[in-house]
Amino acid sequence: MIIGYATISTIDQTAGFESQLRELEGVKCQKIFREQTSSVGIRLQLETALEFVRQDDVLVVIKLDRLARFVADLMRIIQALERRALPCGF
Repeated sequence: MIIGYATISTIDQTAGFESQLRELEGVKCQKIFREQTSSVGIRLQLETALEFVRQDDVLVVIKLDRLARFVADLMRIIQALERRALPCGF
């Protein structure tokens, strides 16, 4: 399954959010997790998406900064997926 994740940090970024959704739909995401949260807020939909992903699924984000806020954050996400025996590739 192709799974998408889209996020914005402020309501003012509506155009960017719609752009992300269009691109995720364009790559045929079958399920899209979406949220609006502050840059320091808890990203519940991201956590839900990471729990939802199964072996052979593909998680798609339009830009890497939509997935991880900094390198340590990206490493935490990769390690969480690897603990579940899910390969990661970029």
